[in-house]
Amino acid sequence: MSFARYTIGKASDGLASAVFLCCGACTGGSVRLPCRQRGKMIRRYLTSLDSGRFLRFGAIGFSVTLLHVVIAASLIETDLAGPVGANGVAFLAAALTSFVLNARYTFQRQASLRRFCRFLIASVFCSLLSMGIAGGCELLGWPYQLGILIVVCCVTWVSFLLHKLWTYA
Repeated sequence: MSFARYTIGKASDGLASAVFLCCGACTGGSVRLPCRQRGKMIRRYLTSLDSGRFLRFGAIGFSVTLLHVVIAASLIETDLAGPVGANGVAFLAAALTSFVLNARYTFQRQASLRRFCRFLIASVFCSLLSMGIAGGCELLGWPYQLGILIVVCCVTWVSFLLHKLWTYA
């Protein structure tokens, strides 16, 4: 039976606290757990993510998607911009809105230039992941609708975790 060394600590994120695991190199008390138990603890941690926070994240994401559509369509329909320019403006407005709303309401953090840069990097990563998943589904000959479903399910979680653990950490 193999053992791994893990430290159990507490992370405070404003309104909610969560138990987290880190490697034994961290300071604090450490516990030696069999791999089977360690796996259970990690799964429990990942599934104990604040569902209210994830729902706020999803609602904000849905809202800024609508904002993007409204801005792009309005600019195109009023001949103020072509499709490329309109989507560029709409993306920037949606990204800034998403960053501010998620900082304030989802993760209870102060907005800063450093966090905004991290937000943009995470957004670009998720965009590339979306294209990669869609391309893989296309190569496999799967219907594009299935690819979209996989993208929405996977990228939403990856985006949430990136922002939770890196952008707003």
